[in-house]
Amino acid sequence: MTTYQKFKKLKIDFSAVEFEKADADDKYFCTPIGAHLIGRAGVDGIHYCTVRGQGEMVFAVNPSNEIGKNVYPIANTFDELLSLLLACGSMAAIEQAHMWDEEQFEEFVAENQSTPAQQAVFDVLRDKLGVTPMEEPFAYLRRLQERYNYGLLHFPKKYYEYLDAQAYDDCPREWKVTIDGDFRADRGKAGQEITLGKEFVWGDEHWYVPAIYLCSGGVVVDFCIRLDDTKVVDYFRKATEREENNIHPTYEERVVLERENPMHIGFRADLELNGELIRYKRGRGGVWIPEELSGNDSWMERDEKDVLEHYGFDMSGAWVIRRLSFPWEGRRKVELQSLQLKLEREKSDFIAARFVTPEVGGSVSFTHPITGMEHTLTVREIEDKTTDTSIFHDQDLEFPSHFMAMTYILDSDLPRDAFSVKDCDGGDYPRPKNPNPYGRMAMSVGVVAMVRSADGPTSVFLADGSEAQVHAIASSMHFEPLTKPVEWHLIVREKLLDDMDIALI
Repeated sequence: MTTYQKFKKLKIDFSAVEFEKADADDKYFCTPIGAHLIGRAGVDGIHYCTVRGQGEMVFAVNPSNEIGKNVYPIANTFDELLSLLLACGSMAAIEQAHMWDEEQFEEFVAENQSTPAQQAVFDVLRDKLGVTPMEEPFAYLRRLQERYNYGLLHFPKKYYEYLDAQAYDDCPREWKVTIDGDFRADRGKAGQEITLGKEFVWGDEHWYVPAIYLCSGGVVVDFCIRLDDTKVVDYFRKATEREENNIHPTYEERVVLERENPMHIGFRADLELNGELIRYKRGRGGVWIPEELSGNDSWMERDEKDVLEHYGFDMSGAWVIRRLSFPWEGRRKVELQSLQLKLEREKSDFIAARFVTPEVGGSVSFTHPITGMEHTLTVREIEDKTTDTSIFHDQDLEFPSHFMAMTYILDSDLPRDAFSVKDCDGGDYPRPKNPNPYGRMAMSVGVVAMVRSADGPTSVFLADGSEAQVHAIASSMHFEPLTKPVEWHLIVREKLLDDMDIALI
């Protein structure tokens, strides 16, 4: 049994020496990847750990320190850490020693003599574990910290986001893909990389599936999508013009802009492995847009750079990167015989009509912008309603409660996911109950109440004998009852590209 294992079995409260029990929830943005927490100070998020691949060395982690100086070694082994503790009187002296010279260190130790509670801890360490105080503790710490190669430590993405861009770019990264599907995998076993080099064209994009990763819990697939540079340049040029001229697009314009955004690639992917369908569960992704195309280097992220470099792709062009995870139930060993990729493009929005609420029984006709088919919306019920605002559970804000509920039918029913009706007015924002110039600001929370007819039918039969579904919608929320008819957008959704099945293996 190691000294650390014996230490954990001691039935004593070590909080007196600032070495409390720690668990995984005590990790911070600056906790090294592969860290195993062995204790915490109980203040300022300070904690202590060993790190996978660093032997028995013990590290202090202080989130409050200057960024880039959050982690430093404090002992070669746990045995030596306990010897330091007896010599210094507390973990605080050990953790803070990197900031002091020897005189300051000695002064701190002298001014902070052991309390009875601390002395009781030291007595247990001497009696039960045979620990003796270290000679020259400051010289030991200084030598250890000056000689350590800090480049051996790796950190979560958030840590590097706090550093300057150059430091982030220069930091070494381990290529590791796990079933979690993250770009910076700090836990889990790396999957087996299987190179595919598959490529195909879908719409205006050139798609690559350079590799998959066979993990114990499923499959991870990398997608590298090469965009049309001309469309990317045009998109950013128009965006810059709007910004320079202080032009704020209307909702109708935003729908078009979203549809024309070359970087917005919405799709669903499933896998068929050895004839068995495996559903997509989670994924990560981003874009890589060089400054020459966007005029803004903020579109070039480290994660995407690592992916493109790993696979050897041209980094002078525009890319969308997606990493998707397809976990299966339980752990199993799979002999990979066949792998089929099933791709489905998300539907795009089109505003088919803008109309003011008709009278009950009134109708609105519109032409589907893609199919060219004529459709008619007929209003069945209109009712002014209020909602119970206590559901929002915010004592500082007052929420609007008035809205209009409407039920309607379509004479030629579209699939429910192929259309929607939306209030053109965004409604009233919540407001502070006790407003003052320096108090809390009310934020838009997008209050929308979806209502259904409580006792009415969910479908009706039309004069020609056909059946039509009854749809229900609510307007935006307002503080006062509505005094004028609601104006609506009627939005239809259509897939602009056919589905694709790609044989990967």
